[in-house]
Amino acid sequence: MSVATTGAARLHIVQCARTIGPGYGVSGPTWQLERAFTALGHTCERFTLENLGIKTTAMPGGSPVGALLRFWRDVFVFSTAGSAVLWWKFGGRRRPGTVVVCQVDALFGDVFVCRSLHKGFLERHPSRTWMLLRNPLHVLVLARDHARFRWNVHRHIIALSGPNKDEIMRLYGVPDDRITVIPNGVDLERFKPSAEARRDVRRELSIGDDEFVAIFVGHEFERKGLRVVLEALTSLLARQVRLTLVVAGRDDPARLRSEFAHVGDAVRFVGNRGDVERYYAAADVFVMPAAFDISPLVGPEALAAGLPILMTDVGGVRDYLRDGENGWFIEREAGDVAAKLERLVRDRELLRQVSARARASVMDRDWRVIAERFVDVIVGVRS
Repeated sequence: MSVATTGAARLHIVQCARTIGPGYGVSGPTWQLERAFTALGHTCERFTLENLGIKTTAMPGGSPVGALLRFWRDVFVFSTAGSAVLWWKFGGRRRPGTVVVCQVDALFGDVFVCRSLHKGFLERHPSRTWMLLRNPLHVLVLARDHARFRWNVHRHIIALSGPNKDEIMRLYGVPDDRITVIPNGVDLERFKPSAEARRDVRRELSIGDDEFVAIFVGHEFERKGLRVVLEALTSLLARQVRLTLVVAGRDDPARLRSEFAHVGDAVRFVGNRGDVERYYAAADVFVMPAAFDISPLVGPEALAAGLPILMTDVGGVRDYLRDGENGWFIEREAGDVAAKLERLVRDRELLRQVSARARASVMDRDWRVIAERFVDVIVGVRS
């Protein structure tokens, strides 16, 4: 039995992240952990940009350039001033039972959760030299991460997947025993099959009950491979294979909408949805041929909703995708994506069988279970 479930240790957990709230990125998982820690009987405290006097409420109508500049500012401020304030506030004597969990940026904390690894990201990026030259923030982040791992700033590191752990060890020489793999969780109450949502969303989008629907959910359309999916859709429609693609995400779809205007209403852009679980429920399969990602939250969400997943073998996807059981690995290539989709369109019995196994494959990823594993690490670090 884990320490988290015995009631033997009650902790005060301080989580550090630029923002904490429902959603994706770093903010969403940190918020989910906060809720789960509280449900386990621990108390929680936040340290965010607002503790540094920076309001993080999105400004409607802001330009993309303005949003990018605010992002750079936030990373710089939280990495520098945020680290200094944390050291001042928690670096000396703190009350018994308090533990600081750094979720991103700050160079302080008993435990660091590695939700991004910039050196690995740049290694895989085809324009890394140009990126370093045009934006000095990349250099700052590389220097910050070098200090974090080489100077043993944190007592323990949590990696989101096996490949994430291996990359930390390879790039920074961190010993195996200082890293524990704990994946992101999934809200099993929110993401689940729903006949009602399936019916209502399909009615909203004017999609028939028996039509085949694929769904893509993700920001950064280019990196996550939406263009590849649209090219696959074009190929399928040309061969009279009928299906509809639903796209949810905050990126501006104008350029892709124009470029793929020939597919007509076979693609539906629904924007950034706060109720994305309803759109999962309305679909038959999830598809995302990402170029790279440490641990995509959307894969377990789709599985929890009962969808087979078609994803590239990046980051921690191998930790939950069982090829041929709850989905299939795909290449970041339109022909392979089209072939996998066509197989499911034509073989509805296969679709039914794989769908039936999807939700069961992520039942061990409930956020409460993940939080218990965090607490076990925290207690081990403090002992």
